[in-house]
Amino acid sequence: MDIPEMDYELGLVVGIAGGVLLETLQHIVDVARYVVVDVQALTRTIDSETGLIGLQNLEDTIFYDMLEDIHFLKAARNEALFIDIENVSQTMCLIVSEGKNGCRIYSKDQEFCVPAFPAIEVDLIGAGDSFLAGFSAGLYKGVPMEQAVLMGNYFGGLAVSQVGIPLFTASQLESTDETRNEVLIEKKSVLHPHCTFGQLVITWTMVLQAKP
Repeated sequence: MDIPEMDYELGLVVGIAGGVLLETLQHIVDVARYVVVDVQALTRTIDSETGLIGLQNLEDTIFYDMLEDIHFLKAARNEALFIDIENVSQTMCLIVSEGKNGCRIYSKDQEFCVPAFPAIEVDLIGAGDSFLAGFSAGLYKGVPMEQAVLMGNYFGGLAVSQVGIPLFTASQLESTDETRNEVLIEKKSVLHPHCTFGQLVITWTMVLQAKP
């Protein structure tokens, strides 16, 4: 195992091509206080003959029994179709990205939305990875989970507005705290026909734009 034997505050699991090994995920779980996983690392399949990439149901993977050891699971809207959201959200926080509509957050006791930042989409490459980077950085900084999702949305929005591998300027990185603080977040308890959950009400205090 190439991961040094030491304690980590946060472990980030992002699949490349064929995903991640079960042993690798187990080791990250053992050494990291918090574990963030991109679901495609667990559910992506590659046909050995055609090379076509597909997805399988999360409950059919070898990783399913480890879900209770994962703290945050991120999925794109199409990937969420292969997840039993109600069951999975009982043991972790599930973040489903919905493009220009932002993200929907599911956990045991609540469900709420965090909207996207205004952006002109020109290329989706790197958007998911940029979201995970911003979200994980927010968690590492110790900000509340909702604020970490905002950071993820911020960098995801910057990524889709560029062609190819996204590049971020120093001023954009430095402005994350200011940008995050310009968003008013209010949670309200509401009654749902089947469960009780929280609704995140977000009001933009200004039009947020990427800074040069």
